[in-house]
Amino acid sequence: MTVGDRMEKWAWWLDRRPAVVVVLLATIYVFLISGAVFRHLWFDELHTFYIAQAPGIRQLLAEIPLMDMNPPLSYLLVRASLAVGGNPELGARLPMILGFFLGSMGMFAFVVRRAGSLWAAAAVGMFWFSPFIAYATESRPYGVLLGAFGLMLLCWDPAIDGGRRTWALAGLAAGNAAMILSHVYAPLWVLPFWAAALIRAWQARKIDWPLWFALVLPFGLAFTYLPMLRNVAGSIPPPGFVGSPLKAVWFLARIFLETVIPLIAAAVVGCAIALWRRTNSPAPAHFRGDDLALLLGWLVPPLVINVLAAQRNVQFYDRHALLTVPMLCMLLMLALAFECRTNRLAGAAAGLLILALLPSQRWFQPGPPQEARMSDFQHIRPDLPLVTNSALTFLEMDRYEDPALVARLYYLVDLESALRYDHSNLTEGMPTLTKYFPIRGTVSQYSDFAATHRRFLVWGVLDQGGWLLRKLKTEGAQVNEIGKFDSVYAFPQLFEVNLDP
Repeated sequence: MTVGDRMEKWAWWLDRRPAVVVVLLATIYVFLISGAVFRHLWFDELHTFYIAQAPGIRQLLAEIPLMDMNPPLSYLLVRASLAVGGNPELGARLPMILGFFLGSMGMFAFVVRRAGSLWAAAAVGMFWFSPFIAYATESRPYGVLLGAFGLMLLCWDPAIDGGRRTWALAGLAAGNAAMILSHVYAPLWVLPFWAAALIRAWQARKIDWPLWFALVLPFGLAFTYLPMLRNVAGSIPPPGFVGSPLKAVWFLARIFLETVIPLIAAAVVGCAIALWRRTNSPAPAHFRGDDLALLLGWLVPPLVINVLAAQRNVQFYDRHALLTVPMLCMLLMLALAFECRTNRLAGAAAGLLILALLPSQRWFQPGPPQEARMSDFQHIRPDLPLVTNSALTFLEMDRYEDPALVARLYYLVDLESALRYDHSNLTEGMPTLTKYFPIRGTVSQYSDFAATHRRFLVWGVLDQGGWLLRKLKTEGAQVNEIGKFDSVYAFPQLFEVNLDP
């Protein structure tokens, strides 16, 4: 037996033991996210955190459309997680951590059935190489959404032609329902399953009614979107964040550009090994028609979201189209695996190479230590109020700072100034938060604050994160920079303001 024969025998041994590969992936996953699990909850996460702790479920459901724009599932899961006790940051993020890994394992299962465990590990590694792994430890609905999507992928093959079809159909319906209850854009990623089912029905000349029930009936849960859609109608996002078709194109290009290094490395190594071992490779594999409908169909939602966002003047963030990222990774990795005739040694080399590249990314490099909060400048003019230019920073400081600082912490609202200088009203709803969230600082109208405080400090950056500093500069206030600070908070500059220069 040659060296190549022994290596290929080892690759086939490992490929036939997907549980071993999953344990390896789980270990790598824990390592990748470990640096981000206990960091501060930021503005959006604090919305999830506080809403999840509402006095009752009815109150929780009432708060969501007032202060956030997501269906209720993620809040309910966080509520259950926090009820267990322990570290609040971990409790707020645990459902997302588990959901993100379940979604990755759904990818794994989908690719395993088409190219084997080793190529499946390569596809998962390629997904984790992208910066979108950051949502594994963000207490927002994206980890739960991915987990529900992973459950649909896990159940898809058994549901269409497996042995335990009843359980698979139930899992498919449950994943579908959980997706719809996680995010308002979720139905767009269920529609490619409809396209695949249509292709199968056309090929079989028969409609699979149980499959269609699992794919269609959960759509009734979308009625939970109605209160949120009514409330979002009056929001005015900053012009630079409004969706557009060009953003959809750039989003897809960005996914490719951010994963091109592992893709090229895997292609070079995999193709070289497949060429070397071509006589031992399995028969050529190719995409099935329903698989192509799924994988290519998942590239369409970013465009649909951006067209709708442009029409309704709604913002688009890359995270809104998160589910397209694993699908594109699977599409590219399966194309490479089929080009290599699904050679298991080539898959082992590609997978190990991509997984070895992951630590170099470390999207969760730790920032300043949690203790390095405001201590560097708490002693600077402690007699003056401290105003944050950004609503995001205000809510974080309010949560994490000591009572002495929070007692002089302010955020100012003024609709006319927000529209004039920031061209947005998204943070003008802060007074509503004080009615429901345990906010210790003070949210005040700018006019009321300025009438009683002519000198104060501002934490922020002139052209980022809010309208206050731009207003002060434009309208003639004296704004002197005190300095920049190494802080866990965004926009780490401190200014002293005098309204009577």
